[in-house]
Amino acid sequence: MRWALLACGLTFFCLATHGVAALEPGVAKSAPMPVNSGAPIIVVVQQQPEKDKDKTAPPQIDLTEAPPQFAEAPRPQYPQMMGDQGIYSLVLVPIPALAKLRIPDSTRTIDVPFTGTRKVRVAVASRGGIKIGENETVMPGTRAYFTYNYYNNVQGPADGADALQASTQKVVVRGQTFDADVFVPGAAAPRGDIHRETFGLEKSFLDDRFSLGIRVPIFQQTGDFEDADLGDISFIVKWAPEAFLERESGSGMSLGLAVTAPTGPDIETPSGELHTTLIQPFLGYQINSGRRLVYGFTSIAIPTDDNDLTVWFNDVGFGYQLLERYGFVRSVIPALEVHVTTPLDHRSQNDEIRGLDLVVLTGGVHLGVGARSLLTLGVATPVTGPRPYDVEALVQFNLRY
Repeated sequence: MRWALLACGLTFFCLATHGVAALEPGVAKSAPMPVNSGAPIIVVVQQQPEKDKDKTAPPQIDLTEAPPQFAEAPRPQYPQMMGDQGIYSLVLVPIPALAKLRIPDSTRTIDVPFTGTRKVRVAVASRGGIKIGENETVMPGTRAYFTYNYYNNVQGPADGADALQASTQKVVVRGQTFDADVFVPGAAAPRGDIHRETFGLEKSFLDDRFSLGIRVPIFQQTGDFEDADLGDISFIVKWAPEAFLERESGSGMSLGLAVTAPTGPDIETPSGELHTTLIQPFLGYQINSGRRLVYGFTSIAIPTDDNDLTVWFNDVGFGYQLLERYGFVRSVIPALEVHVTTPLDHRSQNDEIRGLDLVVLTGGVHLGVGARSLLTLGVATPVTGPRPYDVEALVQFNLRY
């Protein structure tokens, strides 16, 4: 009994002095038993379930787990210039004609096969696609590309050869020589179609501020002048100065040089063959404003032979991004382009190779296929004369990597 009273006294003293402040918050306690009960006081501590702990504590994050993956945002597609594929020069060629001879003092005429001096103009098919503004991007990049062009009813002006020509010439008939009137009928300009396929590569360096490129054209000509051959291969150097480059918007300028080597067939003229290297310095520009896009090139193609043609090209395009989303077709960009060709020499009808003042309108649509490629469909037509062709259809594919 004495030991029990002593234990009760000590317990009461501890509770009175210190209380139960040392207990953890949220701990259940049993009610104190009477001091004089004679039994030891038992304090029961019951831990609450884990879910009843402080609900305001932030959730625990396992930093060893990989962060969640997010889908890549669609990359902006800056379209290339479609172009008008550069049928800008015509060359004089002789054509077969039939002469009618009228015998003096007679009403008889004799039809004689005759290769006259009549000459007409035909398009130089091997030179198409040498312009910098043909399936070309303003900014340097890494890509592989392909272009197909079809030209309907390619022709040149007859330059007066379609009129009847009469002259008096000495003619030998059955061993007798006498003067006769020779009538050479007019000759219509030859007509035909041209198909052209161009394969190209471009590789960028120095954080896409510099690139090297190559174009390899192949053409097929049908109609009055049938031919198929390799065209003139072009090598392109392009540089975008950092001071004029806005990477966030995609706007900027580029400078460069295109060199076209005479790898295609020679150009036949009345005075001999003509085929020279073309040096073409150029300036490109691109302005992006929201969904609107303005882009263009200006360049001068300078031949290494003065007998060849020097041409100034000015090309400008306008595009609008109708659609930008995820999926197979990621963007739809309709575009309209204006192409102005101005020969700086050889503008006369008497020049063997003659340049044409041309204004060509090109319209089409760029379709973003997947994340890295563009499929382009377009139509072009000259709006000034003489028209070297009626209409052009083009298909372009660009794969960026």
